[in-house]
Amino acid sequence: MKNSVTLKEAAAKTVKRMTVTFDPDYNAVEVEFTDGTVMAVDMIPAVKIRPQYQNVKTGDTKIIRT
Repeated sequence: MKNSVTLKEAAAKTVKRMTVTFDPDYNAVEVEFTDGTVMAVDMIPAVKIRPQYQNVKTGDTKIIRT
């Protein structure tokens, strides 16, 4: 599943500075524009779970259902 976001507010603006922050409590990309506005994108780690029901009776793993 692909998701995308278009930030129309940032279109055609001139970038003054871009900062990437990696911290144990905060991860973000901040883009500062010359007009005094800032676009901040917080990066939030996530876990994806993919359960599988399997048959292992023969010694070989066979996926029955995902």
